[in-house]
Amino acid sequence: MDEYFNRQYESQLQFVALFSTFSIIAIIIACIGLFALVAFMIEQRNRRIGIRKVIGASAKRCTAFID
Repeated sequence: MDEYFNRQYESQLQFVALFSTFSIIAIIIACIGLFALVAFMIEQRNRRIGIRKVIGASAKRCTAFID
């Protein structure tokens, strides 16, 4: 009987390890996605500021109207 329960507990531990591994992978992928989104937003902001500076706005005015 003890062997039976030990085998069941062992399978539960394997499931927890597998679930934890995939959870960590999912969190890492989500963090990479957030980093990419932030990088894209920064690039868009820099482009808008550059366009406003080329048109002739002052540095203070360039950052005042950014979304």
